[in-house]
Amino acid sequence: VTAENHRIESGLVSAVANVTSEKCPVPVGKIGIENRYGEVGVLPYLMKQFKMTKEDIVQKAKETIACK
Repeated sequence: VTAENHRIESGLVSAVANVTSEKCPVPVGKIGIENRYGEVGVLPYLMKQFKMTKEDIVQKAKETIACK
């Protein structure tokens, strides 16, 4: 699972998926900013808005593991 505090398109998840698909094919989950306009605010608010809290990351990891 990758977690990025920016847009996920062409970000870290792309590089991870590229390497894992060649070396060790496994499900890859991603957490990051979806294709939408950014917002301004305090960090806890933004993390909740963009579904990037620690709980969101744990949930994504569980979902990704379940795909295997």
